[in-house]
Amino acid sequence: MSDILILTFASALVGLDHLCLKTMLSRPVFVSPLIGLLWGDVKLGLQVGAWLELIWIDKVPVGNYVPPTASYLSVIIVGSMLLAGLGGKHTHLYLMGSLVFLLPLAYLGKELDMWFCRRNETNARRAELAATEGQIGRVKKEHLFALIRGVTVASIFMVGAALGWAFILGMLISYAPPFAYRAADFMFHFFPPILLGHALHRAYTKGDGKLIFITGLLGGVACVLIYGSGF
Repeated sequence: MSDILILTFASALVGLDHLCLKTMLSRPVFVSPLIGLLWGDVKLGLQVGAWLELIWIDKVPVGNYVPPTASYLSVIIVGSMLLAGLGGKHTHLYLMGSLVFLLPLAYLGKELDMWFCRRNETNARRAELAATEGQIGRVKKEHLFALIRGVTVASIFMVGAALGWAFILGMLISYAPPFAYRAADFMFHFFPPILLGHALHRAYTKGDGKLIFITGLLGGVACVLIYGSGF
């Protein structure tokens, strides 16, 4: 029960920051290690956060563009693995399997964000009408309702997906054939340099020096976690 409470708290915090506060706390590189810290597995959180940041580091919400929600996916992947109690020598299989099979949830989260935007526009119009009529209390209620709805639905999405994937991992992981473990080890050690190179290329084509620096830093963290003997 305490693990589910931790997951629910983390989901609500990420939903609040992602939808309202915009303090960047909900970025995978921050929220994944935070969840890992709450569960006592910071290394897993750092690995997931670094991987997801490198995948979508150049995808930011500008104008009408809504990027895939790597924030939601961070909570789902780290939360599901820790809920299932998976780790040890087969961590690579659990991690790579989660990254591969759960990536579509980031795009489902994007659709959820777009739904929030449409619903919030309706609340904004109601609040504007109430303001013209001098109903200040109704204006506050419209804004508060939109915030509570967004955080609640986003939290239910993250917690539900994490619980469902944790159940699937617990049921199916024992049936994984031997080659799946070898393939996961290969992917875990082989793909980070490719992912880093692709992320650096995208940052370079954008001509953003800060993005190049951050990408290189994240890539360095990922490589230390994967190849460094000190971890």
